[in-house]
Amino acid sequence: LGNRPILREYDFIVIGAGPGGCVVANRLSENPNWSVLVLEAGPDESIYTDIPGAQSLLETSNTYSWGYSTEPTKNGCLGFKNKRCSWPTGKGMGGSSIINALFYTRGRKDHYDTFAALGNEGWAYNDVLPYSLKSENNSIP
Repeated sequence: LGNRPILREYDFIVIGAGPGGCVVANRLSENPNWSVLVLEAGPDESIYTDIPGAQSLLETSNTYSWGYSTEPTKNGCLGFKNKRCSWPTGKGMGGSSIINALFYTRGRKDHYDTFAALGNEGWAYNDVLPYSLKSENNSIP
């Protein structure tokens, strides 16, 4: 919040400051007539969130990860206690993106084309590709 006071009411409250929540909050805040509050359970980021090799420290930390695990499975997670795999889910500004070793993957073409085929106009791969390319140009102007 910086020096801004906490208001009693907001036009929009976004729960979670992961990649989706931050984008939604950013878009909503483009309207100067709307007040937007973003709530995130985690702490401020750590220097470790910027170090790819620190991923294992973060995803096993109760500070930056919720510590979830999968349900026991018959044929999976065989090397894990009670056949339950770790399910890293981040908490903090950036959500799970802060514990993913700084990886980025663009969505698959067939997935986006399926979204469009199911009636989601504007979601075909070639429709969203310009936005992917824009997000991949992460440089300071």
